[in-house]
Amino acid sequence: MRIFWIVVDHYSLAIVLLGLAAPFLFVVVAVSFERTRAKPGGVPHFGFLSFGGCAVGSVLGLSLLFLGMCSSPAGKGEAAEEWFAAATPVLSALEQYHSYRGKYPDSLRLLVPSYLDSARLPHNQYGFMYRADSGQYQLGFHYNGPGMNTCTLRSREKRWSCYGLF
Repeated sequence: MRIFWIVVDHYSLAIVLLGLAAPFLFVVVAVSFERTRAKPGGVPHFGFLSFGGCAVGSVLGLSLLFLGMCSSPAGKGEAAEEWFAAATPVLSALEQYHSYRGKYPDSLRLLVPSYLDSARLPHNQYGFMYRADSGQYQLGFHYNGPGMNTCTLRSREKRWSCYGLF
């Protein structure tokens, strides 16, 4: 069952979009099927199959919408946990840098190699967002699944704040 929810987390945006499109897709398929069955010269109409396609598509669409929305909120789930785990050594290195130099670095690259191994900084399409200002810093990351999410930690508050968009 866990693998099912992992798949739902990874593809929830596609599931929601499919849920929105399902009623229309089923009607189009049913109408085209009725046209192929119509007698030559007959008048196409919205018949039983089209109505059935609309009903089946609506039920399937609502089910997919519900399934897509039953995923983890922003800051929860497997993808978020991976980013939080990746951020832990970076946060530790930031505090070590601050205690030694009395300020936070202007860039996370200044932590390498004295405070942090370069392999600890993600080299994917997003990476960490970092900004230092007035003796404080802000560290954040973006991730997908479900939707597009952003988590940010401010050094003053020392807690993660996450939000997401579908």
